[in-house]
Amino acid sequence: TIIVEDGTNPIAACINGVSVSLQASGTVLVTTAQINAASSDNCTSVNDLQLQIQRLDPLGPITTEIEFNCADADAVTHHPVKLYVTDQSGNESSCQTYIVVQDNVPPTIVCPPGKTIQCTDSFEPLVNGTATASDNCQGSIMITYSDTLAAGSGATCVVLNRYWQARDLS
Repeated sequence: TIIVEDGTNPIAACINGVSVSLQASGTVLVTTAQINAASSDNCTSVNDLQLQIQRLDPLGPITTEIEFNCADADAVTHHPVKLYVTDQSGNESSCQTYIVVQDNVPPTIVCPPGKTIQCTDSFEPLVNGTATASDNCQGSIMITYSDTLAAGSGATCVVLNRYWQARDLS
């Protein structure tokens, strides 16, 4: 009797760095398919290989997907992950790459309504209304404004156009 066993590890191949963008929820899931670069095996077909992923910093469980969130989204940090490839005989190999998480969802802004005030009244936003904003990553919004003045006519002493902008800091 001749018994043939597969003792060869599969070839784990990772994409060299992957960028992902947060969704409106402030999270994004990274799956094995996003970091796998055609891992293969000598006996097991590509479709039958078991692929799993693990976050390395902080160390997470070995699973099929990793969730990143607003705290990870600075568009600079390389978050290391490991891809595990297992064939049908239980042979395993791995490779390592990194994920860069971006927050490309712009904040939404609600501007105060336009109003007419007396020439001697304060132009300050705290008196006349301020803009509000929301974002998928709360706590990271900067609201600024700029004013342009134009000469008025008749009973209008001046026209103030106030332009509001909301920026998230990620």
